[in-house]
Amino acid sequence: MSRLTPAERKHLILEAAVELAIYEGYEKLTREDVAAMAACSISLVNHYYDNLEQLKAAVVEYAISAPIPEILAEAMVYKSPLVEDLDDNLREQAAKCLMKRG
Repeated sequence: MSRLTPAERKHLILEAAVELAIYEGYEKLTREDVAAMAACSISLVNHYYDNLEQLKAAVVEYAISAPIPEILAEAMVYKSPLVEDLDDNLREQAAKCLMKRG
């Protein structure tokens, strides 16, 4: 098996963070959990994302482009500036997720 390129490794770390955000919660993300999920070291997570806020921002940006309303809903609750200008369709999908959570 060949080594991952830096871009592939960064994407793998982001995918791990997105998966954790979906199942564990956006606000509960930790670099330690992301590193464990991505099967890499915490220092590698830190290499690609200088701090947790930068990693969370990347997760929200991914959730906007994917779209992943579960993450967007939580980002709205925690008032992430990245979701302030969501289009109406994504905002509605995120609001439905919030209503399901009760």
